[in-house]
Amino acid sequence: MATTVSPAGLLALLLLASHPAMAHHSTALEYDYDLAHEFDAVLAGYDWVNPHVWFYFDETMPDGTVKRWSIQSRSPAQLRRMMESESGIGAFDLGETYTVRVVLHRWDPANGLLRSMQFPSGALFSP
Repeated sequence: MATTVSPAGLLALLLLASHPAMAHHSTALEYDYDLAHEFDAVLAGYDWVNPHVWFYFDETMPDGTVKRWSIQSRSPAQLRRMMESESGIGAFDLGETYTVRVVLHRWDPANGLLRSMQFPSGALFSP
């Protein structure tokens, strides 16, 4: 016996299946705003992609090992507008040392949400 689905039933199934794709996550779920951290690190790379820009920093630890940080920031369009409006903010230069302030990820100790970044020039960027 063949099963048929009405057009309205098919539409309802499609809408329910696509709901998670339309939702946006809250940073409060992933990041603990009570756990701020500041460190000096070398900018090793960045991904200027939607929906969020990611910065990768290498922090040299006291024992000489290097910790790679993955830092989430705002969208590329938001960062570009902020950079254009703030004086003294130039390009993000790979290999330069920045002072980075983040709130820490709840489960990943090498992940943070960017609160501010001080450039080698001394200019402060607070997205």
